[in-house]
Amino acid sequence: MWLAASAGQSPEETLRELVVLSEEEDRLLERKAELNPSEARPGPLRRTLHWSVASAHFFWDAWLHERDIALCIGLKMSYPAAELRLATMYGLLVAATPADWSGEYVQTKASLGGSPDHGYEITHADDTVMVATVSPELSAELTGETGEILDSLAGRGPEPSELFGMSSTAVSRLTLLRQVAT
Repeated sequence: MWLAASAGQSPEETLRELVVLSEEEDRLLERKAELNPSEARPGPLRRTLHWSVASAHFFWDAWLHERDIALCIGLKMSYPAAELRLATMYGLLVAATPADWSGEYVQTKASLGGSPDHGYEITHADDTVMVATVSPELSAELTGETGEILDSLAGRGPEPSELFGMSSTAVSRLTLLRQVAT
């Protein structure tokens, strides 16, 4: 659909249009939050989700695909802190979800270089997966660079155990997303 809509445009024209569409999306999301803040929608991971979680999923998916393109053509990506924070927290959340489906919960702390918060904790309460920022000094089991880790957890590039430099229960459970996504 996007290819058909941008046929005949220069890359610069297509990028300008994407900026306009992104700004419009921001405006519409703010309006959605004001009009119906508690609406639930069918989500991509087999659950009914709050609309903002579904929006976060679409953002994360687009973020990964943007990296697919940029990294292949040799672009070094830099992101605003809020964008990288959302991609990181949602990427960790979605990576922990497949293990949750079978009751094999991920409980770990990660220190991710290049992320705005550096320290993250993945936990569960009942059947709810949670990701929170924590002090990176709190004995993180897993360490790595944010972009490489998020790509790997989503099924791109080296296995998570290679990037984390270890195999553990937490790593194998976070790796399940690769099997679902690829």
